[in-house]
Amino acid sequence: MQHLGFGPRWRSWICGILATSTAKVIVNGDPGDTIYNCKSLRRGDPISPMLFILTMEPLQRMFEQATRRGILEPLARSGVRQRLSIFADDVVVFIKPKPLELEISKRIFEMFGEASGLRINMAKSAILPIRCNDLEITLASIELGCPRGSFSIKYGLPLSLRKQSPAQL
Repeated sequence: MQHLGFGPRWRSWICGILATSTAKVIVNGDPGDTIYNCKSLRRGDPISPMLFILTMEPLQRMFEQATRRGILEPLARSGVRQRLSIFADDVVVFIKPKPLELEISKRIFEMFGEASGLRINMAKSAILPIRCNDLEITLASIELGCPRGSFSIKYGLPLSLRKQSPAQL
């Protein structure tokens, strides 16, 4: 957190929260012994999403740096700069379905995993195409090693990097 510019006071608060985190299991209506959470947070802990977002920040920066150096093409000529959308415990990565872009993105994921110890479970991941043809989707699925998915919710507006005409809306 120091590398992200968080001051010592903030870092000590986070360490204090993590160091004093406890839980109790209720058995037959009676609370059991105190369990000290030494290695991780309990499921549903309110601080988990914030820490996850902070943990994913280096991945975001790796993609930004690759784009800035011209290793990855910008997503659009103007406007869209973020390749990652991070919320709670989910990450959405926007990648152009071109062989070199997919290969570089896969390598960025691998380098992030080597540096952080966090690995992407491609079996639980999915490719959600936005304006891609079948060949591009197949290529992305093979290169990244994850299946094609579909949006489980109809959002009401088409997903696109370009401004939609009134007829498309």
